[in-house]
Amino acid sequence: MNQNIPYNAVVFSGGGCRCFWQVGFYEVLSESYSFVPNVFAGVSAGATMACMIAANRIQEGIQFFMEMARKNKKNLYIENILSRKSLFPHHHIYSKTLNFILDDQAFKVIKNFPADIRILLTHPPECLGSLTGAFIGFMAYSIEKMLYAPLHPKFPGKLGYRAKVISVRSCPDKVSLTDLLLQSSCTPPIIPFLQRDGKPVFDGGLIDNVPARIINTSNQKVLILLTRNYPNTKTFLQVKNRTYIQPSRPISIRKWDYTDPEGIRKTYELGKKDAIDFIKNKSLIVAPHD
Repeated sequence: MNQNIPYNAVVFSGGGCRCFWQVGFYEVLSESYSFVPNVFAGVSAGATMACMIAANRIQEGIQFFMEMARKNKKNLYIENILSRKSLFPHHHIYSKTLNFILDDQAFKVIKNFPADIRILLTHPPECLGSLTGAFIGFMAYSIEKMLYAPLHPKFPGKLGYRAKVISVRSCPDKVSLTDLLLQSSCTPPIIPFLQRDGKPVFDGGLIDNVPARIINTSNQKVLILLTRNYPNTKTFLQVKNRTYIQPSRPISIRKWDYTDPEGIRKTYELGKKDAIDFIKNKSLIVAPHD
């Protein structure tokens, strides 16, 4: 097809394993249109998907993660409670996948990628430590999600939790990029307590799981890839210069399910199917109005 598409910025929301939907969607869209964004904004696993796309390591990354999930039998190893081994396999699997995807060549490709990849982190209020910061922050986030299911959470921000935006271009090497992606996904105890610059850091989704705010320029035409299905909302939603796209149906895999390789494949394939449907809807492939 190779036509132009108006969007020059893409937002990758968080959502754990559900984020493989974003990869399928973006892959089809980029193959069908001349599509060179100048900004990627990502948070949590969505940030990892943005980097995997930028590194041109989509198929390698998916296959590697699926193989890791195939070998992993459980999401909780309760028998490790009396040992020094982790109860949760997620940090090991996530880290190993990042180290595989972000090899030396991939890091060079990412650094030369046309889009500025911006990643969102969360810092707790300075009066809180790692443990209290995690408990209060994730409790506030969960309560707001249960009561209102907002696209853009507000409770943690009102409690003093602060956003930190890091450009991938500032990462001097692949280790620092891997650390950054883990920090953006830090959800204790599944991903253990982490720090950045000596301060506790948590999943950026606490501040905004759909981080369109970090695009922060009014002239951008923004494509926002969600990972949750909102039943009373259209699959494609146009709001001024933003197009929100959600999966056409609820994604069956849970975001922290690292035991379901078939679920990962189905999620990726659903993203591809939804992109084809998006392309067929010609009214949406037009320049959005400000």
